[in-house]
Amino acid sequence: MELGILSLGDLQRDQRTGRPHRPVDRMAEILGHAVLADQLGLDVFALGEHHSAEFLTSSPAVVLAAAAASTSRIRLTSATTLLGVADPVRVYEDFASLDLISRGRAEVIAGRSAFVEPFALFGYDTADYDALFAEKLGHLRPLMDAYRAAGERAGHPDQLKVAISTHFHAGADPAKARAAYPYYHEYLRPKRPGGRGFVVSRGAFEAGTSRHGAIMVGSAGEITDKLLDAIKALGLDRIFAQVDRGGLPAALVGESIARYATEIAPALRL
Repeated sequence: MELGILSLGDLQRDQRTGRPHRPVDRMAEILGHAVLADQLGLDVFALGEHHSAEFLTSSPAVVLAAAAASTSRIRLTSATTLLGVADPVRVYEDFASLDLISRGRAEVIAGRSAFVEPFALFGYDTADYDALFAEKLGHLRPLMDAYRAAGERAGHPDQLKVAISTHFHAGADPAKARAAYPYYHEYLRPKRPGGRGFVVSRGAFEAGTSRHGAIMVGSAGEITDKLLDAIKALGLDRIFAQVDRGGLPAALVGESIARYATEIAPALRL
């Protein structure tokens, strides 16, 4: 079982002052989370890619390279690389460089964008959404086939891995964990009239954090039970915990990561 944390690099307003967080401070927070996860023995640090003013991380490989310089063992991956609008050769070059800097700890998760902004930014038509992804993915397929063939020749039959990504916050107790609701609401709410997003009521949030809900917010014990259920139901190999969102203070995020690594992880790895 591999356990990791995920940041999408969202930029939010400070709920105390109403002012947007400074990008330089947010970047320092994200890198600090990667270092902490490495020190505490978690397995993977993942970073999202977005191309809008609401998110900070438009170039995951660059940020992951900075994380590589301050960590020693944790794997570093995109989550995801937007292959439909990217040059696959450039993706290879960026992550090959990251792999050298990190001494073999780089990964790429290739996917499609859930947002329309990157298509206009890079000069693509959203009508070609499926064709673009198929074209760019096809450039990498021979490398994937060669990797799988080499694994089979070495006596390691191909195995499919299953992972989940989940909103996560482990609090000191259930009440303190659920007190983070305003940040969850802020993360998902539409930021401008007619903008994307949706409003999560406190009632819906509470329901999602219940025993059989999908939101992994609660005490370490509550989250452990829910993740064990998910592992049993899905046969999971990896879990990504999205630990920072909506402007959640860095100190609370750090405490949550620590509970994940020291209280939750041992039970999941049995």
